[in-house]
Amino acid sequence: MKKFINIKYQCSSCNEGFFIPDIGDFSYGIFILSSLEGEYRYVNALEDRAYNEMVEIIAQQPTRYQIDPQRVFGILTCDLSAAGMHFSITSRCCPNCLSKNIFVLENNSNLKTQLKSVTHFEWNKLNKIQKKKST
Repeated sequence: MKKFINIKYQCSSCNEGFFIPDIGDFSYGIFILSSLEGEYRYVNALEDRAYNEMVEIIAQQPTRYQIDPQRVFGILTCDLSAAGMHFSITSRCCPNCLSKNIFVLENNSNLKTQLKSVTHFEWNKLNKIQKKKST
């Protein structure tokens, strides 16, 4: 588990107020992932073996198939959330209505939350050929 700050947001679409974990100070290579139902995890991409395997496989693809590793990491290599949803590094959204039209309501770095790192049990079961085919 690792501690992150919690930032309070409000949705312009449904007016819901909610907290989203944030890295806070610049931390190169650390990303927070979220699932649609609002479960959060983190990854240190510099140290995560699955992330680095995926980047290596993507780099071997023809240039017309260049994929941004951050866009596909949660879907390809991470285990599902407790509700069976994929994790994503993509932009934040309202957990109530899924709108991306949100704004910071309160940025208080004293509000802390602990997050688990993502896991890769299913990815780790695959051999190198299966991993390459999945990307």
